[in-house]
Amino acid sequence: CPPAIQECKVLFDRMYAPKSTTSLDKELAEDPLDDSAILHARLRFDGIIYSRASTHVGNSQVLFYPQGDRLSSPVPGSIQHIYAMPTGELVFAVHRQLSLYCHDHTIDPFA
Repeated sequence: CPPAIQECKVLFDRMYAPKSTTSLDKELAEDPLDDSAILHARLRFDGIIYSRASTHVGNSQVLFYPQGDRLSSPVPGSIQHIYAMPTGELVFAVHRQLSLYCHDHTIDPFA
């Protein structure tokens, strides 16, 4: 990569990247549905920042397997909530996006 582009990346990262992971941890709030779960605004995992849609729409878009069925094709969705469970497990609540093409030309909003 040319040095000019590398310098632009450094400036871009300074301007738009989160200052530290501790600043992300400050954005915690209790989950109104469960007193033992914590709701996160963002999550950094393996260098990737995942956000809920209300925090950053672009970082909330994911592909996921409905009902965890990895035999099916992944579908697009948007992260609505990021929960930290008391066991240390992190869970995403994902809102499924409508597909552009439906096989039988019907849309089931509850699928």
